[in-house]
Amino acid sequence: MAHSAPLGAPPAPGTGPVPLPGAAPGTGGPGGPSQPYGPYPPAPSRRGPDRRQLALIAGVIVAAVIAVIVIVSLPKNDGSGGTGPATVTTSSAGATPSPRAPGIGDTVTDQGLAFTVTDLDCSQSQLGEGILALRANGRFCLAKVTVSNTGGTEASLDNAAQLLLDSRGDKHESSLLARLKLGEDLWETIEPGETRRGTLVFDVAKDAQPRVLELHASPQSPGARLTIR
Repeated sequence: MAHSAPLGAPPAPGTGPVPLPGAAPGTGGPGGPSQPYGPYPPAPSRRGPDRRQLALIAGVIVAAVIAVIVIVSLPKNDGSGGTGPATVTTSSAGATPSPRAPGIGDTVTDQGLAFTVTDLDCSQSQLGEGILALRANGRFCLAKVTVSNTGGTEASLDNAAQLLLDSRGDKHESSLLARLKLGEDLWETIEPGETRRGTLVFDVAKDAQPRVLELHASPQSPGARLTIR
Protein backbone atom coordinates (compact mmCIF):
# COMPACT_ATOMS: atom_id res chain seq x y z
CA MET A 1 0.00 0.00 0.00
CA ALA A 2 1.48 3.34 -1.01
CA HIS A 3 2.07 5.95 1.64
CA SER A 4 1.21 9.59 0.95
CA ALA A 5 3.60 12.34 2.07
CA PRO A 6 2.65 14.17 5.19
CA LEU A 7 0.97 17.55 4.76
CA GLY A 8 3.40 20.51 4.71
CA ALA A 9 6.39 18.38 3.81
CA PRO A 10 8.54 19.59 0.85
CA PRO A 11 8.16 17.70 -2.38
CA ALA A 12 10.54 14.99 -3.03
CA PRO A 13 13.42 15.69 -5.37
CA GLY A 14 12.51 15.24 -9.03
CA THR A 15 8.93 16.02 -8.43
CA GLY A 16 6.92 19.27 -8.82
CA PRO A 17 5.90 21.41 -11.78
CA VAL A 18 8.17 21.52 -14.79
CA PRO A 19 9.37 25.09 -15.55
CA LEU A 20 8.39 26.58 -18.93
CA PRO A 21 11.12 27.02 -21.51
CA GLY A 22 12.93 30.35 -21.07
CA ALA A 23 11.55 30.90 -17.56
CA ALA A 24 13.91 31.66 -14.75
CA PRO A 25 14.36 28.85 -12.29
CA GLY A 26 11.84 28.92 -9.48
CA THR A 27 9.44 31.14 -11.45
CA GLY A 28 7.02 30.71 -14.25
CA GLY A 29 4.60 28.03 -14.79
CA PRO A 30 0.94 28.22 -14.84
CA GLY A 31 -0.28 31.18 -12.87
CA GLY A 32 3.24 32.47 -12.11
CA PRO A 33 4.64 35.88 -13.08
CA SER A 34 5.82 36.14 -16.68
CA GLN A 35 9.42 36.98 -17.52
CA PRO A 36 10.92 38.18 -20.83
CA TYR A 37 12.81 35.71 -22.84
CA GLY A 38 15.93 37.85 -22.50
CA PRO A 39 17.06 41.32 -21.16
CA TYR A 40 16.50 44.40 -23.47
CA PRO A 41 19.57 46.59 -24.36
CA PRO A 42 19.72 49.89 -22.44
CA ALA A 43 18.42 53.05 -24.29
CA PRO A 44 21.24 55.31 -25.54
CA SER A 45 21.72 58.29 -23.29
CA ARG A 46 21.56 61.85 -24.80
CA ARG A 47 24.90 63.59 -24.68
CA GLY A 48 25.23 67.39 -24.50
CA PRO A 49 27.82 69.40 -26.47
CA ASP A 50 31.37 68.33 -25.75
CA ARG A 51 34.14 70.68 -24.73
CA ARG A 52 35.23 71.48 -28.27
CA GLN A 53 31.71 72.57 -29.26
CA LEU A 54 31.41 74.71 -26.13
CA ALA A 55 34.75 76.35 -26.89
CA LEU A 56 33.68 77.10 -30.49
CA ILE A 57 30.38 78.67 -29.37
CA ALA A 58 32.16 80.79 -26.77
CA GLY A 59 34.69 81.97 -29.38
CA VAL A 60 31.91 83.08 -31.79
CA ILE A 61 30.14 85.04 -29.03
CA VAL A 62 33.37 86.78 -27.97
CA ALA A 63 34.19 87.72 -31.57
CA ALA A 64 30.70 89.21 -32.08
CA VAL A 65 30.98 91.29 -28.90
CA ILE A 66 34.41 92.61 -29.95
CA ALA A 67 33.06 93.57 -33.41
CA VAL A 68 30.16 95.53 -31.88
CA ILE A 69 32.53 97.38 -29.52
CA VAL A 70 34.84 98.32 -32.42
CA ILE A 71 31.96 99.61 -34.58
CA VAL A 72 30.49 101.69 -31.76
CA SER A 73 33.88 103.21 -30.91
CA LEU A 74 34.61 104.36 -34.48
CA PRO A 75 34.75 108.20 -34.80
CA LYS A 76 31.78 109.84 -36.52
CA ASN A 77 31.71 112.99 -38.63
CA ASP A 78 28.52 114.87 -37.80
CA GLY A 79 29.41 117.98 -39.77
CA SER A 80 30.38 119.95 -36.62
CA GLY A 81 34.11 119.76 -37.14
CA GLY A 82 34.62 116.37 -35.48
CA THR A 83 37.13 113.90 -36.78
CA GLY A 84 36.07 111.37 -39.30
CA PRO A 85 37.08 109.88 -42.61
CA ALA A 86 38.05 112.64 -44.98
CA THR A 87 36.60 112.76 -48.45
CA VAL A 88 39.17 113.82 -51.03
CA THR A 89 38.07 114.98 -54.43
CA THR A 90 40.72 114.95 -57.07
CA SER A 91 40.53 116.74 -60.37
CA SER A 92 42.52 115.87 -63.40
CA ALA A 93 45.37 118.24 -64.08
CA GLY A 94 44.75 120.67 -66.88
CA ALA A 95 40.96 120.13 -66.92
CA THR A 96 39.23 122.76 -69.04
CA PRO A 97 36.48 124.65 -67.15
CA SER A 98 33.07 124.83 -68.78
CA PRO A 99 32.65 127.98 -70.86
CA ARG A 100 30.75 130.85 -69.26
CA ALA A 101 27.45 131.73 -70.88
CA PRO A 102 27.62 135.16 -72.58
CA GLY A 103 25.95 137.98 -70.67
CA ILE A 104 25.70 141.76 -70.46
CA GLY A 105 28.72 143.31 -72.15
CA ASP A 106 29.45 140.26 -74.33
CA THR A 107 28.94 140.12 -78.09
CA VAL A 108 26.85 137.40 -79.71
CA THR A 109 26.16 136.84 -83.41
CA ASP A 110 23.09 135.75 -85.34
CA GLN A 111 23.10 135.50 -89.16
CA GLY A 112 25.61 138.24 -89.81
CA LEU A 113 24.48 140.64 -87.07
CA ALA A 114 26.61 141.11 -83.95
CA PHE A 115 24.67 142.13 -80.82
CA THR A 116 26.17 143.69 -77.70
CA VAL A 117 23.93 144.68 -74.77
CA THR A 118 25.79 147.23 -72.67
CA ASP A 119 23.19 147.92 -69.96
CA LEU A 120 19.84 146.72 -68.62
CA ASP A 121 17.62 148.97 -66.47
CA CYS A 122 14.33 147.68 -65.01
CA SER A 123 13.56 150.57 -62.70
CA GLN A 124 11.14 152.60 -64.83
CA SER A 125 7.35 152.37 -64.89
CA GLN A 126 6.75 154.89 -67.71
CA LEU A 127 8.40 156.51 -70.70
CA GLY A 128 7.89 160.24 -71.14
CA GLU A 129 5.88 162.69 -69.06
CA GLY A 130 2.32 163.95 -68.84
CA ILE A 131 -0.68 162.62 -70.71
CA LEU A 132 1.50 161.33 -73.56
CA ALA A 133 3.60 159.17 -71.28
CA LEU A 134 3.74 155.46 -72.06
CA ARG A 135 2.98 153.52 -68.88
CA ALA A 136 3.97 149.91 -68.21
CA ASN A 137 1.55 147.24 -67.09
CA GLY A 138 4.27 146.08 -64.74
CA ARG A 139 7.63 147.77 -65.19
CA PHE A 140 9.85 148.59 -68.14
CA CYS A 141 13.17 146.85 -68.68
CA LEU A 142 15.33 148.93 -71.04
CA ALA A 143 18.22 147.14 -72.76
CA LYS A 144 20.85 149.36 -74.41
CA VAL A 145 22.06 147.48 -77.49
CA THR A 146 24.66 147.92 -80.21
CA VAL A 147 24.12 146.06 -83.51
CA SER A 148 26.81 145.69 -86.18
CA ASN A 149 26.29 144.17 -89.62
CA THR A 150 29.23 141.80 -90.13
CA GLY A 151 27.66 140.06 -93.14
CA GLY A 152 27.54 140.90 -96.82
CA THR A 153 23.89 141.92 -97.12
CA GLU A 154 21.74 144.63 -95.56
CA ALA A 155 19.51 143.75 -92.61
CA SER A 156 16.64 145.22 -90.60
CA LEU A 157 15.55 144.32 -87.07
CA ASP A 158 12.00 143.29 -86.15
CA ASN A 159 11.00 144.36 -82.64
CA ALA A 160 8.73 141.28 -82.25
CA ALA A 161 11.78 139.02 -82.77
CA GLN A 162 13.70 140.55 -79.83
CA LEU A 163 12.71 138.65 -76.67
CA LEU A 164 13.19 138.74 -72.92
CA LEU A 165 12.57 135.64 -70.77
CA ASP A 166 11.77 136.20 -67.09
CA SER A 167 11.92 134.16 -63.86
CA ARG A 168 8.24 133.16 -64.16
CA GLY A 169 8.86 131.54 -67.53
CA ASP A 170 7.09 134.32 -69.47
CA LYS A 171 8.46 135.55 -72.79
CA HIS A 172 8.17 139.24 -73.69
CA GLU A 173 8.57 140.91 -77.10
CA SER A 174 10.25 144.27 -77.46
CA SER A 175 7.48 146.91 -77.24
CA LEU A 176 6.34 148.40 -80.57
CA LEU A 177 4.80 151.40 -78.77
CA ALA A 178 8.08 152.06 -76.97
CA ARG A 179 9.92 151.79 -80.30
CA LEU A 180 7.66 154.46 -81.78
CA LYS A 181 7.86 156.56 -78.62
CA LEU A 182 11.66 156.65 -78.56
CA GLY A 183 12.01 157.08 -82.37
CA GLU A 184 15.56 155.67 -82.58
CA ASP A 185 17.33 154.66 -85.82
CA LEU A 186 18.03 151.16 -84.49
CA TRP A 187 15.13 149.90 -86.58
CA GLU A 188 16.32 151.34 -89.87
CA THR A 189 18.18 149.29 -92.48
CA ILE A 190 21.70 148.31 -91.39
CA GLU A 191 24.14 148.12 -94.29
CA PRO A 192 27.13 145.74 -94.32
CA GLY A 193 29.84 147.16 -92.06
CA GLU A 194 27.39 149.58 -90.43
CA THR A 195 26.63 149.82 -86.68
CA ARG A 196 23.49 151.13 -85.00
CA ARG A 197 22.60 151.75 -81.37
CA GLY A 198 19.29 151.95 -79.59
CA THR A 199 17.03 150.62 -76.85
CA LEU A 200 14.93 147.48 -76.57
CA VAL A 201 12.01 148.01 -74.17
CA PHE A 202 10.20 145.11 -72.47
CA ASP A 203 7.11 145.32 -70.23
CA VAL A 204 7.77 142.83 -67.39
CA ALA A 205 5.67 141.95 -64.34
CA LYS A 206 6.81 143.66 -61.13
CA ASP A 207 7.43 140.37 -59.30
CA ALA A 208 9.38 138.81 -62.19
CA GLN A 209 13.12 139.04 -62.76
CA PRO A 210 14.74 139.18 -66.22
CA ARG A 211 16.79 136.06 -66.94
CA VAL A 212 17.67 135.86 -70.66
CA LEU A 213 17.73 138.16 -73.69
CA GLU A 214 17.17 136.37 -77.02
CA LEU A 215 18.16 138.50 -80.00
CA HIS A 216 17.39 137.70 -83.65
CA ALA A 217 18.61 139.06 -86.99
CA SER A 218 15.20 138.06 -88.42
CA PRO A 219 12.05 136.32 -87.17
CA GLN A 220 13.22 133.04 -88.80
CA SER A 221 16.82 133.09 -87.51
CA PRO A 222 18.05 130.80 -84.70
CA GLY A 223 18.79 133.75 -82.43
CA ALA A 224 21.55 134.41 -79.90
CA ARG A 225 21.13 134.41 -76.12
CA LEU A 226 22.57 136.59 -73.39
CA THR A 227 22.26 135.52 -69.74
CA ILE A 228 21.24 138.25 -67.30
CA ARG A 229 23.09 137.86 -63.99
